[in-house]
Amino acid sequence: KHYHCSVPSPRTQNENEAIWPDETIKIFREAVHDTVVEIHFANSEEGTEQ
Repeated sequence: KHYHCSVPSPRTQNENEAIWPDETIKIFREAVHDTVVEIHFANSEEGTEQ
């Protein structure tokens, strides 16, 4: 892991940017946020029922 960090790889960074454009990252984050909210809401409902 340390060796990988000590050797920069611009090609890999460019490939990652191509695979993960800003739009995709934004959509992914929003989807994760919605999932977290749903889980939190479900847990709150269970707590209310109990």
